[in-house]
Amino acid sequence: MSRENSSDSIFYKYLSVSRGKKLDKRKLDMLKNNQLWFSSPSCFNDLFDSQIDVVLKATKAELIDFYIDLVGYRVTDNEIDNYISENLEKLDDGNYLKKPSEASMNDFRDNFKILSLTKKNNNDVMWSHYADNNKGICLCLKAVQHPDFFAINFDSELLELYEMKYSDAVPEPIHYFNAKMDDLRNCLLTKKLNWVYEEEYRLIDFQYNSSKKKGILKTFDKSSLVGIIFGLNTPHNHILEIYKCIKKYFLDEGFDVHFYKCEKYQGDRTLLPIKIEIEHYLK
Repeated sequence: MSRENSSDSIFYKYLSVSRGKKLDKRKLDMLKNNQLWFSSPSCFNDLFDSQIDVVLKATKAELIDFYIDLVGYRVTDNEIDNYISENLEKLDDGNYLKKPSEASMNDFRDNFKILSLTKKNNNDVMWSHYADNNKGICLCLKAVQHPDFFAINFDSELLELYEMKYSDAVPEPIHYFNAKMDDLRNCLLTKKLNWVYEEEYRLIDFQYNSSKKKGILKTFDKSSLVGIIFGLNTPHNHILEIYKCIKKYFLDEGFDVHFYKCEKYQGDRTLLPIKIEIEHYLK
């Protein structure tokens, strides 16, 4: 056996795979179909994650253009005046201001579907929180390296991996008429400092009119899965069933997937993923 070798292009996904004492069939089906769950931000465990604060400030002429785009036809002066009086506040400088409600912004935010990955495969806190108290697994996903970024193929589309920033400073509000995708992305990629241990990277997919969905399943290229790490307490029968699934749908189709098992290293109280010969291990 040998230690799992780290690589700049390998990213990790912790997964719980149990429902009670049984293996979760839904998670096994995800492996079978080479799929992963992209979640809506409202389902995250961090209450302050991905908060988008948008301020609408514009001249009357800009508001007319905006309203025409919104309703799809030329509007009368009376219609625009009614819209302004009902939705906006007039400022002393003659401009108009609207701050959308938190509910409407949360609704907009949930059109973004996010997969969280990490560069750490031996973090005992994440094994506890995201992999069912060390009874789950951790997927090893190999990213495609470009000159300036890494990406992983989902649904035949390369999605860029974005590194999280950690700061207790609140991101600046986004001004609607000057908003860029980078401004929105900054809100989705900033977490408070107490989450820094996760060393998180995110794949972000915008799904228009999907805010009511808690998430979506997306299909990754089978060549992206290069390893599976079993937790310190992953039940032997779960390991066997997961191996059978990977053998049938990956190994027998010519894809190379390695297997690892976490062990405790008492010297500095860390977990170590150790490479195993899976068929010998299961005897």
